[in-house]
Amino acid sequence: MQIYEKIKLIAKNKKITIDAIEKEANLGRGSLSKWNTVSPSVGNLLKVAKILGCSLDDLIQDEEAENQSIIPA
Repeated sequence: MQIYEKIKLIAKNKKITIDAIEKEANLGRGSLSKWNTVSPSVGNLLKVAKILGCSLDDLIQDEEAENQSIIPA
């Protein structure tokens, strides 16, 4: 699952809109949806994690697993 999809899922479960997250994190409108193709900064990821009440690991956990699976042992 990509970062934006993970954010949408957590936000939906906590009844927080993507618009509200972008406003509170001082991100431009539509910024989060671009995170599927553009890597966000750690600072912006931390802002979103704080707003959602989750850890940074919760947002990137699946991304790391995918990346590690392509690295040869």
